[in-house]
Amino acid sequence: MLVGRKYLFIYSEESKRFWIKTITIASVLFILLFTLKIEVGQWISSKAIQRPINTMLSSWSSFSFMLVLLSGFTLLFQTRYFHRILNVLSYLGRMSLSNYIMQSLVGSFIYYGFGLGLYQYTGATYCLLIGIILAVLQGYFSYWWMKNHKQGPLETIWHKGTWMFYK
Repeated sequence: MLVGRKYLFIYSEESKRFWIKTITIASVLFILLFTLKIEVGQWISSKAIQRPINTMLSSWSSFSFMLVLLSGFTLLFQTRYFHRILNVLSYLGRMSLSNYIMQSLVGSFIYYGFGLGLYQYTGATYCLLIGIILAVLQGYFSYWWMKNHKQGPLETIWHKGTWMFYK
């Protein structure tokens, strides 16, 4: 939210410098923290001390890796070639709540015993293929929906519920 308010997702030389600096610092931090996380067991023998240190290193390395992904994705999105390709994902993003709930419901039906119970029969490869197919279907549904509506169905309900008493 703060990055959006500072207009760092809109292409400018200032935002480009910010994202290059972010990806550089975050990459170095991730490599350092991840290496420390792996090696901490060799330096500290006490499990009582290892556990909280591992938790902290894990959290910070995950945060720094998230910054690497975010800044890399933003830098790619701001290039002309990748902007056209990645802009396809904007329909999914504008309906993120609806897609998240739909994915949970469909996935539960596919894999759990009250639905198709495919957890018994599908390995990692088939699960990945099913996930890719569902993501593509959600992308087409989101594109179709956003051509005719301003927001996703659950986003509209959320918006109306949020502003119900303020109008």
